[in-house]
Amino acid sequence: MCLTALLVCCLVCLNISASLARVTLKSNGYEGLVIGIHEDVEESEELMTKIKADIRIDIADPLMGDGPYTFQFGQCGVQGEFIHFTPEFILNDDLQSYFGARERVLVHEWGHYRWGLFDEYGVDKKFYISSKGNLELIRCNLDIAWNMKTCRKDNETGLPDHSCYYWYDNVQTSSSSVMSQQYLTSIISFCDATSHNTEAPNFQNRFCNHKSTWEVMMKSEDFINNTNSPATVTSTLPTFIYLYTSKPVFCLVLDTSASMNKENRLNRLRQAVEAYIMQMQSGDKIGIVTFNSIPHIQSNLVEIRNKNSRLKLLHSLPNTAERGTVICSGIQLALKVVAQDDGDTRGDELVLMTDGKDERISMCFKAIRKSQVVIHTIALGSSADKNLEKLSTITNGKRFFASDNVQSNSVIDSFISSASQREEVKLKPIQLESTSTMLVMNDWLNGTVYVDRTVGTNTAFSISWRNQEPPNIHITNPKGITYGINDFVVDESFKTARLQLQGQREVGAWHYSVHNNNTSEDQVSITVTSHRWDPSIVPITVDVHMDGDKNSWPQPMIAYATVRQKYRPVIGAKVLAQIEDEHGSVVSLELLDNGAGSDLLKDDGIYTRYFTNFSKTGRCNLKVFVKGEEGFSKISSRRGFGSEFIPSKEKDGEWRNVSSAPTLTSTGDFSRTQSGESFMISIPPGASIDIFPPNRIIDLNANERKVGLVELTWTAPGDDADSGQASRYRLKVSTTMPELLDVSAKSIITKEDIEGNLQSPSPAGYLERVLVNISKAESLPEVMYFAMWAYDQTNLESEMSNMARVYPLSISKAEVNFTSRRERTVIVPKIDKNKFPLKIIFGIAFGCFILACILVGLVTAFVCRKSKPSTVV
Repeated sequence: MCLTALLVCCLVCLNISASLARVTLKSNGYEGLVIGIHEDVEESEELMTKIKADIRIDIADPLMGDGPYTFQFGQCGVQGEFIHFTPEFILNDDLQSYFGARERVLVHEWGHYRWGLFDEYGVDKKFYISSKGNLELIRCNLDIAWNMKTCRKDNETGLPDHSCYYWYDNVQTSSSSVMSQQYLTSIISFCDATSHNTEAPNFQNRFCNHKSTWEVMMKSEDFINNTNSPATVTSTLPTFIYLYTSKPVFCLVLDTSASMNKENRLNRLRQAVEAYIMQMQSGDKIGIVTFNSIPHIQSNLVEIRNKNSRLKLLHSLPNTAERGTVICSGIQLALKVVAQDDGDTRGDELVLMTDGKDERISMCFKAIRKSQVVIHTIALGSSADKNLEKLSTITNGKRFFASDNVQSNSVIDSFISSASQREEVKLKPIQLESTSTMLVMNDWLNGTVYVDRTVGTNTAFSISWRNQEPPNIHITNPKGITYGINDFVVDESFKTARLQLQGQREVGAWHYSVHNNNTSEDQVSITVTSHRWDPSIVPITVDVHMDGDKNSWPQPMIAYATVRQKYRPVIGAKVLAQIEDEHGSVVSLELLDNGAGSDLLKDDGIYTRYFTNFSKTGRCNLKVFVKGEEGFSKISSRRGFGSEFIPSKEKDGEWRNVSSAPTLTSTGDFSRTQSGESFMISIPPGASIDIFPPNRIIDLNANERKVGLVELTWTAPGDDADSGQASRYRLKVSTTMPELLDVSAKSIITKEDIEGNLQSPSPAGYLERVLVNISKAESLPEVMYFAMWAYDQTNLESEMSNMARVYPLSISKAEVNFTSRRERTVIVPKIDKNKFPLKIIFGIAFGCFILACILVGLVTAFVCRKSKPSTVV
């Protein structure tokens, strides 16, 4: 069995989200995959030949190198974002001596991307001591034979230190596992429960609670309930469609029904559209359609060329609102507008904003699918049609929600975020600041925004207000030069003032002050945007989203903010998320990159937090504020989850160790603000509010400080996931893994052996520490295993923590042989292939790689924006 139009190769340089393309497994083949080649990749016939033969693509980062990896930040079993390959990895055969055959690497990365699997080899640590007292290399299948050169022992851990060289035998009898040593020629399958090594301290065990990769895969949409069983495939030849980009075409589709007269909505809409149009790039084509019960073309397509073309669009905006709401009529007229440039609507973008309902909205779904446009939706207020987001879902667009809260800038944020969806970083507006507040008479809105060295071109300060007269405005640059209201372009009809600073601006702190000098209170907002200024320096960007478009009761949701410079993670930043519901309530969460709670890895530039404060059913929006500080925030060269280097291979008599520490460089001071897509919260009637147990502890660590005394440390969970304060802990200590995992087995340690109070946890996020006396155990084993549970006030129990272990100093650890070895560490029975349905997984998913049938790449938003098919091979 073979994959017909297989696999993934996502251009990391394009940064695409998995949600932009719907990849499906059908008749044992993946469909809906497109190879996207970034414009910075030099055109190459050899590259195209390689793509057709085996498939991969991308562009290299000088610090990250050519190592393949997958950008993956979800929990166990959650699909990743993209796979990263480089042209050098594809074209340079020498790199296969580091990673193995390309097709094997691709299978490994597909496991990360498609099924949310994790690496089974050792990342930070390479060795451990098994419960039998054997020194083991971290791997899934213990039947994989390995060797090592004479090594030095780390006195603190008792394990080989980082200078140790090891390697695997060329001839192996085991067939698993792809997520461990994919480069070995005998590896053709994944570990199942039979072959899985639950003791190995790897990411798969840590994040998937000791489940095998096969068990996780069987719960994915590809295989759950025995879907996609093996079938005969007559051809393994992929089909390729070549797509080319053209200039973007946009149309704003704006609601002007009578309900837009409420809550100052029409004026806020006009202000937001003004900000949107001023952010668009030269060469963009924009049209404007309004609708109530009747649609109307406010402006046919206008190409942005200069100030006059922008003003032409702005002067066409509506200033009255009346009648009812017919959404489909506005969309259908907008399709005619975007077709004005070339008669084609494919890849064109509509930005649809409405506050109303239309029971007939589903009537235009068929025409929308046929048009192949992308629709970004903005739901305004609590009464917007509940089916509005379906328009975004079926067109791979984005969905936003804007409330009527006077303290919110969400209308402007939604429009600017829709403009930020373009993948060309050099054209994308970077939002540095966005805030709104109600100022009483003589009150001030003060703040500081940082222009860093990665941005600074076409920096704009935009202020909007509600009263008739503008507020007093002062902007002071890092050199102390102040800009006042006379330096702004004031538009009294829009009630906006804009300071557009052409060219490169001064790096550093810019201070703003807005003074309400009117006799009544005023709603005032400020938005600051900038653009990349140096083609050789990629700006720091922020991508934010929730872990789904709706909650799955009774599970909490997770807020994510990815802070990067291109692919390099930015660590040490302060990240604050605000979640606003449609009733105006706002919840603030500090997102953390600490490797605890919902955050899988520390210092990977992915900041997360559980969201548990579900108050009412309805839409919510997500907004994130990021501050970087000189001396604290760093740019790292750390990669994502990826294929293992072939370890310590001997070449020309020299040994090499391919591991290296990440490179860190300072970011300087910087500011970013980014709005994410909207999401829905649904609370069943009569549901209990206290339904969330403390989060699972994933960073439990054990160290034997002296003979018989073990120090345990971990990050405190909360009462509800990672918020609040848990009520108590339960510690279990066992001498074997089966005992630890057995719920009926008791701990060999009593509370009298613990120094520290497990009955009084610290607030969430604090470091916890206890000492455990293991010397009183009847007999010290080779290894001792530790696990922790947390409980809230209603006795809700967390999942079992990650497993921690120590090797007691008084026993055989000191006797482990660290000399060169040429034998297997552990001999285990061979896998019974009649019990393990290898033909299913390898047949369905990867037989094609063994037979040289390989894949197609993941859809890129960049290519799909305006793509015209030209050739089918």
